[in-house]
Amino acid sequence: NYIYINDQEFSNVKNLASISVNSSNAKLTSVDGVLYTKDMTELLCYPNSKSGTSYTVNSSAKVIRNSAFENVNTLTKVIFNAGISYIGVDAFKNSSVTTFDFSSTTVPYIMGTSAFGTKVTSILVPSALLSVYQMSNNFRMYSHYIQGK
Repeated sequence: NYIYINDQEFSNVKNLASISVNSSNAKLTSVDGVLYTKDMTELLCYPNSKSGTSYTVNSSAKVIRNSAFENVNTLTKVIFNAGISYIGVDAFKNSSVTTFDFSSTTVPYIMGTSAFGTKVTSILVPSALLSVYQMSNNFRMYSHYIQGK
């Protein structure tokens, strides 16, 4: 019966490996255990104990919700699609993600405060846009992690 999920709704649920949504739900859906809005434009929650070390955001997603990957403990790499336009506040707070792959993008994203958390080791961007990302206000605090791919 859920029709809306608040930020941090599941971020402190221990050992959450998958989220399932009834197909008749009008507002929410899950794809491979990851929670999205029904129209797939917002990634709401990545389960904190989902198996796998790499995740590719669905090609329809435009927004990564605030705290969507908070406390994720198995994932080390996230690959973003070209359509993402916003990454929320604390999206990766306390997560195990260290590599953020933006290599299929064409412009830097708008990001909320502390979007990548503190464990970032590399941000991969298209080589042709390396200087654009390095000069972007949103990526400036992460500029020493940005690498062309």
